[in-house]
Amino acid sequence: MRSNIRRALCCVLAAVTTVGLVACDKKASDEDQSPTAPTPVQTSFPAERLVPPPGVTELDYRHFIAGLFLGTGPEAGPQPKAAIEPEDDLKLLWGDTPLANESWRQMLGWAQDSHVKVLVSSALTPKQRTAVSQTLDQVRAIAEGAGFQFAISETGAAVTPPNVGELMVVPSAADVTRLCGTNAIGCAQMNLSAAGVIERASVFIYPNAPMDVITHEIGHAVLGLRHVQAVSGLPVPIMLFRSQNSDRLLTALEQEAVRQVYRRGLRGGADRGDFMAKNLIVR
Repeated sequence: MRSNIRRALCCVLAAVTTVGLVACDKKASDEDQSPTAPTPVQTSFPAERLVPPPGVTELDYRHFIAGLFLGTGPEAGPQPKAAIEPEDDLKLLWGDTPLANESWRQMLGWAQDSHVKVLVSSALTPKQRTAVSQTLDQVRAIAEGAGFQFAISETGAAVTPPNVGELMVVPSAADVTRLCGTNAIGCAQMNLSAAGVIERASVFIYPNAPMDVITHEIGHAVLGLRHVQAVSGLPVPIMLFRSQNSDRLLTALEQEAVRQVYRRGLRGGADRGDFMAKNLIVR
């Protein structure tokens, strides 16, 4: 849910308070080295090499991945602060209980091989329904190895909580405001069954919301993506905290970041150490 004015993750979230990237974690073995020995500099990585897309430095790419999946670092956008501050467009629940402030610093996402029943409200416009199907097609293509399957069906205009294994997409200004505040035009709410694992989710949008708002909220609700900043010289990310009022899907940079993360086997629940072990973020 983005806010035309301020942020977008209208999350009443209690969960994604950011932490700064640690540029260099000290290894225990460093303490045992001779005082005269030079500090070792890491020049190679045990994991697959990370090659940034054209136009992006490797450091910026690592920061972008950290912001997109963990909500940390210089490329991270505004993140939810607490359940009582509905200024963003992402609300996370542990079962049905809002997560506590400072509690969420992991990758979010559906479990491996999830078959998600997508309930699309009959009140959506044809263009909005197209945005749902196109975004899910994109997700299926870029979440390499995840085995996600999406079965889309139409449901009535009434708003009812989704069951386990369901994603609901409904136009409801009242629910957007209730969950994410008056500045938001879209909102994603996810219920988690285990650390970082989404088991059901809802996307609420304003009836007149443009396509990029739907893509943005599905980015939260399916891939668990966080808000990011724009990278100089590249198209504005869909996961920016403010709608661009466009028909765009996830940008090439966002798509490639998702591919890299899923290709290396990371799923909902992965933490900073897992991302470092896969050579994806700054150590």
